[in-house]
Parts: sequence; structure tokens; C-alpha cells
Amino acid sequence: MHSLLIAVYGKLFSQPRQRSLLLVAQTPSPAQAPYIVFYDGECGLCQRSVRWLLDHDPYQRLVFAPLQGATAARLRAALVPLPQQLESVAVLIQTEAGRRVLLRTEALLALCEILELRPWWARLLRSVPRWFADLGYRLVAHTRYRVFGRATICPWRDASEAQRFLD
Repeated sequence: MHSLLIAVYGKLFSQPRQRSLLLVAQTPSPAQAPYIVFYDGECGLCQRSVRWLLDHDPYQRLVFAPLQGATAARLRAALVPLPQQLESVAVLIQTEAGRRVLLRTEALLALCEILELRPWWARLLRSVPRWFADLGYRLVAHTRYRVFGRATICPWRDASEAQRFLD
């Protein structure tokens, strides 16, 4: 089972999209960042997923913060509904109209839209009832430490990526 999940993960996330244009932008503060991806900073699967998002975000639209960090704590104190439990990725979308937090499958699908990706698995997730897709998400979340282990390295690989991470 373990090797099957790793093989499937490798197939889904191994090919980074070609970067035809790289725009280097100053990392915005949390108050200015339109998209903040909150993840479990201790989860091996989450760290790999963050790296995949970095590889597929040529316009550097996403900013990242661990759910255990100070940014998440400050936003929770400001009554932004971020999860206390570390069982879900959360995407905070900030616009002039307000803030919106997306969790689980809805967050994954929003990230695909933000990055203009059309993977087969996103089309599949859109076609099943949300409660069913979230059930699958919860199953993976429940077993992620056992299958993928705990994170042992930083999610960024160089200084330019490190600027896209909040505390």
C-alpha cells in the first residue's frame, strides 16, 4: 500500500510545468497577499505538495505559511476561520470584497484554478459529490504521517523561494 501511494503521488506530481516566463515580484505581507496557502509544516506529504506548487507557480501568485505558525495565529485572532486542526490545507483568498477560506477538496480545486492547471484528477474531483471527495481527502490526511512521514527539510530550495514563506 505504501509503495502504491508513493507511486501514484510521483505520477501525479512529478512533472513540473515548463516556465516560459518568470516574473520576480516582492513577496507581499499577509495583509496584501491575495492567495496564502496554509499547510501542516510537519507533514512530509504537505511539504512535497508545497514544492509542487512552487514548481507550478511561474507568476509567483502563491505565498505559503504553516498552520502552526505566527501568521496563522494572527489571522485566527483576527477571526479568520483557519482550522486549528492540522488535517486540511487551507487557502485564504483576499480580495477587495473580503476574505474567504477554502478547505480540503475545495482548496485543491481553487489552487488548480489560480495556477491555471487542468490535471485529470481535478476534473475527476469536480465530477464527484463534494462530500465524497472530502471523504477521500480526510482518508489521505489521516494516513499521511504513516505513509509519507514527517517533514525533515525546509519546503523551499533557495533564497527566492524562501521569500514566499511567511512565519
